Amino acid sequence: MLDRGPEYGFLEVQVNFEEEPSATKGASFAFVIVPLAKAEVGSMSFDEIRAIALSKALSFMEDCTKSSNSH
Repeated sequence: MLDRGPEYGFLEVQVNFEEEPSATKGASFAFVIVPLAKAEVGSMSFDEIRAIALSKALSFMEDCTKSSNSH
């Protein structure tokens, strides 16, 4: 997580994804930076913040997949 200071209203959370290599392909890696409003997550625990960030990152990746499949 990255907090850029009190003047920046968002906490940035990096969510990492990793797929192990197989016999037919190498490992795959991806990450998504999720901005979360400090006012929204200010009183949450680390685990709660991580769960929200993961949910938003997964939604983002699903939306990107849908968009690329429609072309």
